[in-house]
Amino acid sequence: MPDTNRPGPQHETTAIQVGVEVVVFTIRDDALHVLLAPAAAAWGLPNDTVRADETVDTTARRALADVAGSGDVWLEQLYTFGDVHRAPDSRIISVAHYALVSADVLTATGSDAARWWPVATLPLLVLDHRRIIDYALTRLRNKLAYTTVGFQLLPARFTLGDLQRVYEVIIGRDMDKRNFRRKVELLGIVKPTREQRVSGTGRPAQLYRFVAIEAPEAIGAPEPLMSTQPAVQLARISPVLRRRGRVIQITPGEGTR
Repeated sequence: MPDTNRPGPQHETTAIQVGVEVVVFTIRDDALHVLLAPAAAAWGLPNDTVRADETVDTTARRALADVAGSGDVWLEQLYTFGDVHRAPDSRIISVAHYALVSADVLTATGSDAARWWPVATLPLLVLDHRRIIDYALTRLRNKLAYTTVGFQLLPARFTLGDLQRVYEVIIGRDMDKRNFRRKVELLGIVKPTREQRVSGTGRPAQLYRFVAIEAPEAIGAPEPLMSTQPAVQLARISPVLRRRGRVIQITPGEGTR
């Protein structure tokens, strides 16, 4: 009869670190940009290791503040990246986050070496940071279909043209101007201010402000890019808006400006 008290084979144990990476999006020069810092002969996302006395979100804001100069921006958990071999010399599980910030908020970065890169022309990135950025972009595009998250990329006062351009930059296509503005008016999520923006040519443009506290209906976006997303959308629509019995969306086939 075998001795069941005998210890079994010893397995190698490796210390597992828990870290964060933060994808920070903004719109600059009419293009979506992401904030990167130099890392190991390449570039990388703001990141840090979770300390024993802090939450994961606290670590994310600290990592963001170290590179961007401020952690007081819209921030959301994205996904946990835990592939065994994602880091060559250690075992690191990363709870990735993504942040959205208006270009007028972070006029400069906290680190002199950090810089904004267009998402369309990213440099060489360390580890799986390209995968994390791609996933964050997919999440952002999906989220436009059922929330008003795009307003995080706008200043406090904006024109309807500014708002439309945010959506066009993120989804990568033009949208019909008249149709877009009609949807915005129907949703009642912006109000005109007493201010106007005066440019060198043309009529002054009316400035608006965002007024909806909870309005997860779409103003314009393509269908969700991930097959599992619609179930999430339905679950996250607020009871107030569900009682209205309407969800207004712009379909991809409604033309261009």
